[in-house]
Amino acid sequence: MKKILFDLKAIQPTSKNSAKFHGGGEYTKELFLEIVDMNLSGLEIFYDQTLFMDDKILKKIKEKEIKINYIESIDDVQKLIKNGNYKLFISFLPYTYFNLNFYNTKTLFTIHGLRAIEKPVDSYNLKYKKKSYDLIKFLLISLFTKIYVNKQLKQFEKLLSKSTYVLVPSHHTKYSLKSFLPKLDIDKLILLHSPIVKVSSISESYEKQFLNKYNLECKKYILLISTDRWIKNSYRAICALNEIYNENNNVIKTVLVGDRRMMKHVEKKENFICLDYLERDELEILYKNAFVFLYPTLNEGFGYPPIEAMKYGTLVLTSAVTSINEVCSDSVIYFNPYDVTEIKNRILMTLNEMCLQVDYNIKGKKRYEYLLNIQNIHIEGLIKLINKV
Repeated sequence: MKKILFDLKAIQPTSKNSAKFHGGGEYTKELFLEIVDMNLSGLEIFYDQTLFMDDKILKKIKEKEIKINYIESIDDVQKLIKNGNYKLFISFLPYTYFNLNFYNTKTLFTIHGLRAIEKPVDSYNLKYKKKSYDLIKFLLISLFTKIYVNKQLKQFEKLLSKSTYVLVPSHHTKYSLKSFLPKLDIDKLILLHSPIVKVSSISESYEKQFLNKYNLECKKYILLISTDRWIKNSYRAICALNEIYNENNNVIKTVLVGDRRMMKHVEKKENFICLDYLERDELEILYKNAFVFLYPTLNEGFGYPPIEAMKYGTLVLTSAVTSINEVCSDSVIYFNPYDVTEIKNRILMTLNEMCLQVDYNIKGKKRYEYLLNIQNIHIEGLIKLINKV
């Protein structure tokens, strides 16, 4: 029997106080469900039972009677690999495993992107910081950027040297790896677009109730998410919105999703609604009903959020950086994320050129369907690869 060990800790929060859901976790969750449906007799999993685990995943584990290994540290993972006689070890978030010895076990990893290398710091980092630790980290990375980047590169190099198969979500990530690590065997890098979540089935009554709760109307607000993460660049977007609200009356409101402390950068608070952590269905409702989804990210290995909005035909304004152009093609409106004036320009464009709504509604939905088809082809390839090992 071929034994396979699957890293399910990747879908858990990094600590008890961290957000329950994150991009790498959602990626892992979707692919795990695909792999589970292969009904592999030797499949085992591990995760930390002290941290949150999605009920949907627990239900699937029980249904398929998958063997669970509970771990508390990386040392426990090492013991599993050493003693488990596994044919394949799968981790779709393997960044902490660069020091592990995999012995004779083949590995299947995903490298989502090289954010720590491509964009280690930004001049506006401190606009988001909450603790003295964050300030110290920012100063150290700013002062010793080259040392920091070289350390990250060495860890990637070490991890990749131990890998058998490496999945990458975009050509951007693939050739970024080759660019920074010229000795890397590019043939081991396999393109697999990040799994795209299908349209959720949400009742009209629940949707209406949620919108009413926050006094929101369909297509009457701009949506900006992940406002607490500097890499998502919400500060510059808020600066652009401040200018628009100061110069124009009767402009639709903006919904900010994330840390309420970002409201300190807002000049006209009556034009903004700030929401904390949301459940998945609540975020889906916001994507669906937004007039515009504004995504000024500074770096992506793939870029889920624009697609999440496009599947509903919502007009997307986003950054022309890293993988975004590759993923979104001509289905969104781009801007330079470092230029507040250009972000402002694009927002004003969408507010005044109503024909763009119809045009990009069609383009967005078509692009979503195209990516969904590509995803299905890629997953078929992944399943064949696992069966072949």
